[in-house]
Amino acid sequence: MKEIVPWETYHSQLCGVCSSAMEALEIIRRERPDIVVTDIRMPVMNGIDLIRHVRSEGFDPEFIILSGYDEFEFAKSAMQEGVKHYLLKPCGEEEIGSALLRAQEDLAVRRQSAAYSVRVEKSLLEQFLMLTLQGGEALPIDSALHAGEGLYWAVFSCPGRPVNARSMFAALQSAGFSGAELIKPAFCIGNAVGGVYLYRGQQPGLAELTLLQRSLAGPLGGFPSLLAAGPLDISSVRRRLRDVCGEYTAFTALTEEGSADYRTVRSVSVELLDGVLSWLEAALLHHDPQEALSLLQRTYGREISQQVCTRLLVRSLLNGTLAAREMAAALQSLDEGQYQPLEKLLAPRQQTEQTDEDFIDYILRYLEERLDDERLSLKWVASKLVFRNEDYVGKAFARRTGRTFISYLNTLRVERAKKLLSAPGEIRLSEVAERVGLGNNPRYFGRLFKKYTGYTPGEYRDLNK
Repeated sequence: MKEIVPWETYHSQLCGVCSSAMEALEIIRRERPDIVVTDIRMPVMNGIDLIRHVRSEGFDPEFIILSGYDEFEFAKSAMQEGVKHYLLKPCGEEEIGSALLRAQEDLAVRRQSAAYSVRVEKSLLEQFLMLTLQGGEALPIDSALHAGEGLYWAVFSCPGRPVNARSMFAALQSAGFSGAELIKPAFCIGNAVGGVYLYRGQQPGLAELTLLQRSLAGPLGGFPSLLAAGPLDISSVRRRLRDVCGEYTAFTALTEEGSADYRTVRSVSVELLDGVLSWLEAALLHHDPQEALSLLQRTYGREISQQVCTRLLVRSLLNGTLAAREMAAALQSLDEGQYQPLEKLLAPRQQTEQTDEDFIDYILRYLEERLDDERLSLKWVASKLVFRNEDYVGKAFARRTGRTFISYLNTLRVERAKKLLSAPGEIRLSEVAERVGLGNNPRYFGRLFKKYTGYTPGEYRDLNK
């Protein structure tokens, strides 16, 4: 195989050839490859056991299995391990190359999905913290945290407002805990200043806490004393804030952009908010979004309306019908008392009554207008955009356009990229990738572009300037 495959033709680089599974395991640990091609039958450890070992150590490449006619039981075991790519021996360059390209596409989709999941988690946690600081009812986001993740907080004494809000935020953010990320905003409540962190793996220790305490001395104008620190459950954040800061009615939010003062909102029971949310979702089935949201505000007032709309946005984000950046923009508008962006986001709900004749038109319009949406795939479009069976949507799309969904989408991406690269002025290749929905996988964007045009994006840009 090493000799018969021109690896670069298939956008690949061979990083190792092994004679046993044990040798392969060592190379995988050292090189961290994207794709592993493995035989099923090998001495000492077979291919299925190799896959299990690799995944148990935290590596997750795409696997391509080589199998013979008499190895069906092994192939079934591979399917149970999530392997989707098989080659029947003997095989030649064309079969191997085709499998490599399919594995690359699956890898790109998985990485795109993982990156989106991280952004969803961050957006949810930021909104959760802000609403908790304001005194609103906590959001149901327990499912946002992944295995091995947790929340940790640290709160210090502050003689007054920070000397410089940006410096304070920077100290909490950059001089914080190794392997932990500060959730925005940091906060000042009375004489207390602190932040909540998302950590992955091992939670912060005493040495890291001491380092953070020292880094705050400059922005605070003196060495602060520690008021509270330790792990947090999502359900306990509000109670812990009240324990340390008392019954406060105002607080200051700190971000990299500076500070902003807020007053707390009236506390409302979860039961009431969930009841009003159910009422709003029912109203959206019978009224256009503008009318339904206007009725919500007239009936329940601004504070309850904002909390209910926030819960609706969070639910939409969790079930995949809303992008994280869309939610962030809508939340910002809600804070300012504006509901127009939310009305626009809710408008697609009206599309659920489409007939089979016009839902393809809706998909085509969405692709044209929202090509930068990184969630785009046949599965997502079918289940979240037009609410139909994936196989049915795929066949209807092919009948209408004469092409498969992925072929149509990739062509659209490449054509849009060509226009961007040919336009006057300079544009970064990473920005082009982002604007065609592949910002989190620029390498895949480059391979896709070259596959369709024969040029890398950089070469095409240089040729057309």
